[in-house]
Amino acid sequence: MTIPVANEPKRKPGRPRSQAVEAAVLQATIDLLIEVGLKDMTMDAIAARAGVSKATLYKWWPSKLHLGLDALLSRGKVQAMVPDTGSAVEDFVLNAQGISRFYTDPKIGPCIMQLWGECLNSPDLLALYRERFLSRRRAGLHIIHERGVARGDIDGRYGVELALDIIYGPLIMRLLTGHGLVNDHEVEQLIRASFAGLIPR
Repeated sequence: MTIPVANEPKRKPGRPRSQAVEAAVLQATIDLLIEVGLKDMTMDAIAARAGVSKATLYKWWPSKLHLGLDALLSRGKVQAMVPDTGSAVEDFVLNAQGISRFYTDPKIGPCIMQLWGECLNSPDLLALYRERFLSRRRAGLHIIHERGVARGDIDGRYGVELALDIIYGPLIMRLLTGHGLVNDHEVEQLIRASFAGLIPR
């Protein structure tokens, strides 16, 4: 099955989206992701749980995958913060600690892992994940990197994408494999060690 990829779900003309209804739908989606998982979650079940029609869901979200990603995004906004402490490494540490807490949350964490697992078997879903989830998170990291280069904290010769992969790669490896701790102290040590290679000499 081909999964449509879009920056935002297309909305038809009409009344603006009700924040109360949207919140109910996103919460229902999170609840069902936790209870039955991404594979068995259906738009019918989401509509019934949220107390809305299925037509309302499809008016705002093209598929359950778009809806699932938006629901997870709504939970990850705080953890994806872009701090400005005046130090690039401190900003990355705070951001990474928030991300780690999000991915290791006992309820939300398994939902993320399910999504990653589905991505391994579906190029279309992987593209959707990158478009609607990963790209939004990395956009905030670009801001931290740009400020760091401007202040002289980061050697700009490496480029932003390579720099971010160097900084966050070890943390993502631990989150995926579970081979090491990802508490605040360990995350700080990982980020500082990774960042050391990007300091201008």
